[in-house]
Amino acid sequence: MSTITSSTPIETTNMVKITTKTIGLDLLVGKPSSIKHVNSNKFAHKEGVVDPGSVIISKRMLNSKEFGSIIRLDGQLKTWLHKIALPSFFRRGTFLLPLGLVDTSDKALAGYKESRNAAVKDLLDAYPTIIDADKKKLGPEFNAADYPDKNVLEASFYVSYRYVSLETPEKLEDISASIFQREKERVSQMWDSTAENVRDLLRFSLQETVDKLACALMPGEDGSRKRLSKSTVNNLLEFLAMFDMRNITDDKELEAVVNKCKGILEGVDLTNIKKNEELKNRVLSSLGEVKTDMLALAVKKPMRKITIENEEE
Repeated sequence: MSTITSSTPIETTNMVKITTKTIGLDLLVGKPSSIKHVNSNKFAHKEGVVDPGSVIISKRMLNSKEFGSIIRLDGQLKTWLHKIALPSFFRRGTFLLPLGLVDTSDKALAGYKESRNAAVKDLLDAYPTIIDADKKKLGPEFNAADYPDKNVLEASFYVSYRYVSLETPEKLEDISASIFQREKERVSQMWDSTAENVRDLLRFSLQETVDKLACALMPGEDGSRKRLSKSTVNNLLEFLAMFDMRNITDDKELEAVVNKCKGILEGVDLTNIKKNEELKNRVLSSLGEVKTDMLALAVKKPMRKITIENEEE
């Protein structure tokens, strides 16, 4: 490493590798919790006394098709993020977005925000009716105080996103050389950990999608055909199509397996797999080889998957 001077940036090989291929996406998505805990000591158990501190009982509010529509949109966003972005492993809500996908992502996020705002408006319009319905469903556990004013409820729904640089400022060196050195070592470890986890995430994702397709192609125990869904095939095809842009750690070993998969599935779609038994068997046999290749990569389950703010169980 070169001598630290005022022009020395806080960077590592992995940092340079990743930041030159991605931009940070800060995404905040909020909604009110529809779950509220109920005092568990109100409820008796037929087998005897239960410690209320050891049992959590909840009630679900805003239980409506309008609130369900918002949850579905947020779920679709999570699925989309899983396919296009990579978790930064720095903090929740910050993602690594490949530069080649910024324009596509920006349009998709704008569309999501517009659709979600419309869904929130539908919920607000139906709010009085939803409260009346909850009153009937919850009976004695209904509490009007759980339902805020419409303006307060509206403010609890939000979507904001921005693109940010993930590089560390160099001004720190002018303040303190010792702090600069300490932060340089910390940042180096952070980027090394990020690179390892991103690599593991992509490896695990490929293994998962290959396993699901191979399982769907295998006959049942009684020899019957299993249902092969469009998403099972498309999920693998989409992963392969996005891989070059998402391979921000230059994982050559995984790239070789991906190229093998591309060769196996070239020109293959759901229709011709279903209609051609010989093709199905050939694809299944080839995917078995891919699974062996993935075992050789010692795939580890990633420590964090894509999550968005205010995600409810």
